[in-house]
Amino acid sequence: MEAASEKKRGRPPVFSEEYRRGMSNLFPEVKTYRGMSEVMYRQRASSLLRQDSRFLWLADFKKADAGVPGAVKWSILAALGRIPNDETLKAVALRICELKPKTKEAVAIINRFRLGREPEGGYLKLFMHLEKTLNTFFCLHPSIADKEVIRALRDLASIIENDEE
Repeated sequence: MEAASEKKRGRPPVFSEEYRRGMSNLFPEVKTYRGMSEVMYRQRASSLLRQDSRFLWLADFKKADAGVPGAVKWSILAALGRIPNDETLKAVALRICELKPKTKEAVAIINRFRLGREPEGGYLKLFMHLEKTLNTFFCLHPSIADKEVIRALRDLASIIENDEE
């Protein structure tokens, strides 16, 4: 019975407790375990990419030091840092630099690659996404006529139907 209680639950840690403590000293503003994990993953990726000019779109530390916003894409680096193989991480990072997607799209691409699967989709998720997009559009353009909206949706449906043929 004692042996069963000594068994650790959950995933094994990726980073050692010593490393985590050291990073906590460097980043005292980060209070949560998950937040510190994000820091450690992004630090891992940035240390692998920072010396190679091919990755400047992701991590331009000279611009960051000069105060240029967006010079370092920390969320994308954190997602890349989760890829365990260094050479694979660099290959995926290079592709991300070529595509230059928005952060949310880049993280989705990286996760899809890393996990080997795409997130679950389906009718309801697509419907909700389209509805959210339309509502955002309506907020920006409240005077658009219903006829134009319906025409745009029909044209999109037509394009999709023609692509299936």
